[in-house]
Amino acid sequence: MSVLDQILNFYKIIEKLSLVKRDIKLSDGQYENDTSHILKLTYMTQIVVPYLQTRVNKTKLLELALVHDLAEAQCGDVPLCQQSRNAQYKKTKQQNELNAIMQFRDMLPEILGNKIYDLFMEYESQATREAQIVYVLDKMEANFQACRYKDIKYWAEGDNGEWYYQSVLSGTTAEKDTLSRLQEPVLNYLENKCLNICRQCLIRDEIAVSAPVEPASNVTYAPISALHEFMNIVEKLALVKRDNLLSSGENETDADHTVKLMYLVMFLTPYLEQDVDYTKLLALALYHDLPEAISGEISRSSRKRYPQLKTLKKEKEQEALAHIRNTLPPPVNSQVYEIISEYMQKQSREAKIVRMLNKLENIMQANMYQNGNITYWKNFDCGEDAYKMALKPYKSIEELREPIISKLQDNLIKQTLLNMQKCKIGEQSLISAAQ
Repeated sequence: MSVLDQILNFYKIIEKLSLVKRDIKLSDGQYENDTSHILKLTYMTQIVVPYLQTRVNKTKLLELALVHDLAEAQCGDVPLCQQSRNAQYKKTKQQNELNAIMQFRDMLPEILGNKIYDLFMEYESQATREAQIVYVLDKMEANFQACRYKDIKYWAEGDNGEWYYQSVLSGTTAEKDTLSRLQEPVLNYLENKCLNICRQCLIRDEIAVSAPVEPASNVTYAPISALHEFMNIVEKLALVKRDNLLSSGENETDADHTVKLMYLVMFLTPYLEQDVDYTKLLALALYHDLPEAISGEISRSSRKRYPQLKTLKKEKEQEALAHIRNTLPPPVNSQVYEIISEYMQKQSREAKIVRMLNKLENIMQANMYQNGNITYWKNFDCGEDAYKMALKPYKSIEELREPIISKLQDNLIKQTLLNMQKCKIGEQSLISAAQ
């Protein structure tokens, strides 16, 4: 099996992260999936870096966040309350995830398989400062998200549900010991902010819990409120629906798409022939759709049918970008603004690569529903044109002169063509031209 075939085969595993449901609700009341959580965690790892007292590897933080729940694509999620109250649950979870990650390692080309295995084991063992920071932020992100829904009474649903209430009231959170060892003030401030929000929700929803209450800290740090407000914006990416269907039949979200795109960048970069900045590639993939958290999605098919929407999309995204810049504190506000602007304006080779991979990932996912049942594309705004668009090679990919990306495009055109024939779609002239 070729390198590209191995990557495409593993892409089906990555897509399953979008199907894994967690016990935490999004702000719209739906239970979030793993990709929503992974995306928010990657954002948190990047926006705290300027405020840390010790130097860390920013790229490693992002990679660890991206991979930390990968095994759940096969094993599913085991809620933290179950792990905390039942040692056997935790032990079984760890063994199942180790088996999964070893299986994943063998599915991928050696360089990639070893990479995800090493990252996963680094996170699990908390062997590095970066792994410890990601672990702490992982737990905080869950608590922040748990409070975004209008009523937190749902925390008590299921076995051991009240553990969540007791944890935030007493301050005996899962991350407490690791947080103490790190001695990073900004993380302590973030933890205090998180606990205070959780306790305010308990009061608001009139939830009485028998647990010792740790005194709330009144010490504040200016950037924390701004970072929290920014993360409330990021959460909206999990609510933005796209045209594509997941293999389950649900519409994918911007969060699903972004996580898969970051994996695609991670997997293809070692095979690029020209030098690129890998850290920048990942950042561009992470931030590329952020304005849509505010502006919403205007799909390519809609812009095809209604060309005036292309200008509207640009205007709305520029307004959203300005709002994001004004929300974030310095210096991260300028950093985020510059990376998104670079993507929008195609200012670098890295931006051009990510823009093309963004389009190819879209086609990859579009072919995933029911093993290639692409009849639903007819429901897109552009209707039959969706098939023509998927079969047309991008000139920009030819100009990149990167064989692995060109081969990916060729593979996707071939896959789309096969699915069209299987579903009896398209004019024969169109199919013949593509062949």
